[in-house]
Amino acid sequence: MKQLAVAFIALFSSAVHLYSILCITINWSNDVPSCVFNPLCTCSKALPDLGNVQCRDVPMPVVPPALNNSNIYTLQLQRNGLRHIEEMSFFGSGIWGLEISDNLITSLHANALHGLERSLRELNLRGNRLTSVPSACLRGFQKLRHLNLADNFINEIKSGTEFPASFKHTLRSLSIARNALNFIDQYAFKNLKSLEQLDLSGNNIHFIHELAFIQQPISAETGGGAGGSDDVIALSVLNLSVNRLRKIPFEAIKNITSLKVLDLSENLIWSTVDLLFKDRRLSLDELHLEGNQIQHLMDSAFENFLRINKTFLSYNPIAFVEDGAFKHVKMESIYLNACELSNISPNAWLHLENDLRAIDLSLNALQVNAKHGALLYNDSFNNLENLRTFILNENAVSYRLSPLSLASSQYTLQQISLKSDPQTMRQAFSPIKYEMQFSSVRRLSLTKLKEGKRLTKNDLLGYGGHNLEWVDLSGSGMEEIAADAFNVAPSIRSLNLSHNYIERVNGDALKPLSRTLQTLDLSDAFATRTLHCDIFNYLHSVVTLNLNDNDLQSLSLPSRCFDELRKLKFLSLDFNLLRTIHTDLFRSLPNLAYIFMSYNKLTSIADETFNEMENLLLIDLSYNHIKQIKSNAFSNLNAIETIDLEGNDIEFIEHEAFVNLPRLKQLNLSFNKLRSVHFNAFDQIGTLATFRLDVSNNLVNLESENGESKQKHQFILPASRNSVEYCDFSNNNITFINGSFFDTIRNTLTQLNLANNNLPNLTSSTVSRLLYLQRLLLQNNRIAAIASDAFRSERSLQVIDLSANEIPELPANVFDDTVNLRVLNLSRNQIRGLSEQVFRNTPYVESLDLSHNRFTTLPYQSLKYVCSSLRIFLFSHNQLEYLRADEVKGLFSRLLVFDISSNQIKQLSLNVFNDFRRLISLDLSHNPLQEIDDRTLESLHCTLEELDLAATKLRAVPLLNLHSLKKLNLSSNLISYIHTVSLRNTSHLQQLDIANNLFTSVPNNIWHLLPKLRFLDISGNPIQSLTNDSFIGLEKLEELRIKNLTLHYLQYGALRPISLLKVLHISYFQKIKHFSIGAMILDNSGLRELHIEANVSRLPRNVLQHGESKLTKKLQRIYIRGGAIRSIDDELLNVVESNTLELSIRETNISSLYTNLFSNLGRTRNLKLDVRDNSLATISDVLFAAPHFSKFGCAQCVSVRQRLDLRLPFSVGSRLVQTNQVGKCRFNVSAQLTVTILVFHK
Repeated sequence: MKQLAVAFIALFSSAVHLYSILCITINWSNDVPSCVFNPLCTCSKALPDLGNVQCRDVPMPVVPPALNNSNIYTLQLQRNGLRHIEEMSFFGSGIWGLEISDNLITSLHANALHGLERSLRELNLRGNRLTSVPSACLRGFQKLRHLNLADNFINEIKSGTEFPASFKHTLRSLSIARNALNFIDQYAFKNLKSLEQLDLSGNNIHFIHELAFIQQPISAETGGGAGGSDDVIALSVLNLSVNRLRKIPFEAIKNITSLKVLDLSENLIWSTVDLLFKDRRLSLDELHLEGNQIQHLMDSAFENFLRINKTFLSYNPIAFVEDGAFKHVKMESIYLNACELSNISPNAWLHLENDLRAIDLSLNALQVNAKHGALLYNDSFNNLENLRTFILNENAVSYRLSPLSLASSQYTLQQISLKSDPQTMRQAFSPIKYEMQFSSVRRLSLTKLKEGKRLTKNDLLGYGGHNLEWVDLSGSGMEEIAADAFNVAPSIRSLNLSHNYIERVNGDALKPLSRTLQTLDLSDAFATRTLHCDIFNYLHSVVTLNLNDNDLQSLSLPSRCFDELRKLKFLSLDFNLLRTIHTDLFRSLPNLAYIFMSYNKLTSIADETFNEMENLLLIDLSYNHIKQIKSNAFSNLNAIETIDLEGNDIEFIEHEAFVNLPRLKQLNLSFNKLRSVHFNAFDQIGTLATFRLDVSNNLVNLESENGESKQKHQFILPASRNSVEYCDFSNNNITFINGSFFDTIRNTLTQLNLANNNLPNLTSSTVSRLLYLQRLLLQNNRIAAIASDAFRSERSLQVIDLSANEIPELPANVFDDTVNLRVLNLSRNQIRGLSEQVFRNTPYVESLDLSHNRFTTLPYQSLKYVCSSLRIFLFSHNQLEYLRADEVKGLFSRLLVFDISSNQIKQLSLNVFNDFRRLISLDLSHNPLQEIDDRTLESLHCTLEELDLAATKLRAVPLLNLHSLKKLNLSSNLISYIHTVSLRNTSHLQQLDIANNLFTSVPNNIWHLLPKLRFLDISGNPIQSLTNDSFIGLEKLEELRIKNLTLHYLQYGALRPISLLKVLHISYFQKIKHFSIGAMILDNSGLRELHIEANVSRLPRNVLQHGESKLTKKLQRIYIRGGAIRSIDDELLNVVESNTLELSIRETNISSLYTNLFSNLGRTRNLKLDVRDNSLATISDVLFAAPHFSKFGCAQCVSVRQRLDLRLPFSVGSRLVQTNQVGKCRFNVSAQLTVTILVFHK
């Protein structure tokens, strides 16, 4: 009877708790309502059917038990900090689609999803830490159609055992992308017969077994039938991109007759043919081979294929296409853009005469044929009678293409693109010169104009006529548009005239396009500072107009410039020099939905400027010089959702500046100069939406001279006419908040951010009585005192952050009203102890952070009230000297994360962790332990996954009988040797950090015990040599750190055994003569990221090079650090062969970057250059006017981005560039390389 009574009381208390939540979570907005079980989540319906549930960025150590009591259609748990899913967490919910993404889950219990076997259709576990397919918990699922396991650490798919038989007729798509797979074994996808889409991209796959996609082993019963159509997965899409395959896996895919799309891009494939493969020829809709190592297309290069509709060969080092390369195969489209083609045989297209529809040869190095005076040969494409798309952008420095080359397809071509630098082209492509008509052309891209800088009708003659719909004349050097320019093409829908120098446009020039033109791009198009509005006189059908980057100062008709654009929806005027907006400028645009005017010089917004624009959804006026917002500046906008005023100089907002904006979701006033905001500036705001108000990073100070808040400083919104749910007042100068400050939004406010202000205390009126407040952020203030009723009546409050203040103590009853508190952060204060009763009314606390305080003992008496709910307890950086078993007994039985690092603990008792039955992560680092008894951690052998023992003065590694351990940190100790017995039961270990110890040699005696190790750091040890056997046994290692070693001997190929290495952190070892990273890795083909630290004045070329060998073509990121570095060898980057390179040179003493450093970048097409935190005063013309930047030309568009001060100017060559000109592309260079620069002055 006693047990029954206890159970009844527990059930009753749970019901009362649920009822209390239900009573206080009222939906005040008509947008997505909050959830009953957690108001920080959103639910499309109320109890008992919650509908679609979203919990993004909601702290949640465990899945809320209340979910089991509700019917749910879809549930999204994203970025919640989840580490563990308890058994039957979703039992009874009937979920159709479940997403648990971007969390910290390493494994799933067999019963974690129990109860969803007959309802679940979609399961998304992307972005966790799973090391294997969660087979046990997936068994019995009868209706699952989509399974996403991408972005985990899965390193193996076991042969025939990973997927349950219930998947055989249900699962349609499976993603295991971006994991750690090395190979695909036979029968790996057994029981997935109905699988249609398989994504294995972004792994380290170098081998695929020929029976990988077969359903059953060949046996006496099946005979030779296995591998037939009945035994093969019904795949239609197979993605194997970004792996390490060296050849097309013909044997593995030969029997997949349903395969339509095969993606093998970004591998190491060097040939399109396998001469040994003589079985069935494949038929595909799409074959993707972009970014491989194919150097030429030989005779019969595609003989293993019967048909490929679209073949993508872009970004390969293909230099030559032989005669008959496409024999024996039917193709409709070939994409050879961004290769290294310098020659194509005149007979290369033989056998494709009747099939080929599209050719893209752009971004190559095709040269003029001296004998024939044209590109290649006049008959290069003459036999292609059905060609519809021809793209030949950006090739040789000087070339001309004769229209006669396309004579046979002049009546079939629908797209012609011949873009290049107009100054290097000998003559315009002119069909009428040869009396030709490309009458079917719909899309046309040209650069060279017949009359040099004047656009006339002759430039469009011979192309499509009334069929022409899409025309790109950007970057053509155009200065004038003749009146008859578009008379011959009156059906154009999209016209791009950007990046020109237009000084004059005849007012009637665009008149022929009045009924058809919908998109007009005039960005960076004008050479004048005044926009002549007569260009828009007849454009009644334009929907999108882009006028960015023109340095416009004025409009010729300030109030009526856009009057004729009655259908306009998108208007962009970013990056100009406009100072005013006339009140009538937009008045005649009834359909306007988006206005972009950021980075201008606007100083004010007049009243009624945007008045009564019924369809307006967004206004972006950020980063201007607006000083005040006048009355009715934004009024009667029934559809508006976003107003962005960030980065202006706003000091004052007039009475009723924002009026009747019922659907407003976000008003951004951040980074201005507001000292106060009048309460009467807002009227009827966000009443039909979830309204977010951002006033962060201003100068708001609500304290008057006598210490009381003045009325004019109040930010008060009438409760009956506004619905503010989120307020951000962070990074201001608030020192005082009046008791009635939030009165008018008390019934709607759910999230309040007051971080980074100067509040000295929390009184009974500061933030109390906010009945529906759920999240309160008060970190980084100067709070030294908290009143006992500071959180009075705040029963909805779930998250409180009081970190980084000066709090010495908490009143015993301060949290009495916060009955639903779940997350409490009190770190970085001066708290010495807690009252025993402080948590007596907060039984649902899941995460408690008391780190960086002055505790000398655990507040175990206080914690007894939250012991049944607490999952995360952080107690680091205190003054704890001991941890006793009797004190923690019964307190942490459900704890998942325990951090007591940086205390003064010298010893741990043998049974101190006996009651930590579910502990996953334990941090004991930076305690003077000196030693740990082998039996101390025994009780955690089944659950512990992360153990941090860094800086604990250990001289020896204790016996770690931890079967589930995945991460071990032993850095900064006194360890010189690891006995094999210490790690014999840690075979699941994935990360090992032994940096900064006393190892004199690499501890390769333990590598065989760690078959799943992915990360290893041995930096900072007195290791004197690295040899070929130093890393044998680390076949699955992906990241290695070997910085600051005392190396005297380095053997070539020392890192060769680490065949799957992706990331390498290394120092420049000065004592090694001719030190070369290339010599260390030799034929490693997967290195993608390289970090180099050097203490030399000049970084030599041999750091990366080894003889004539080059680094892997996968290498895309190089980071260079070192305060002593003053220069870099000009040939350092010669070894880089990737298409994209992210180069970071930071924290050095380099004062200038020179041309030669980038002169031989090889095949790099996209360069991101980060040179922040150096001694740079200028960036030379290397990126703009270097004549031999690469064989593909100089930079096309340079995006200059400033991270700290958006208005700080700096010098680029001889030009002074302001960062409010981001995106400006007026550099007279070729369009081959795109460069992004990040710059910051020291």
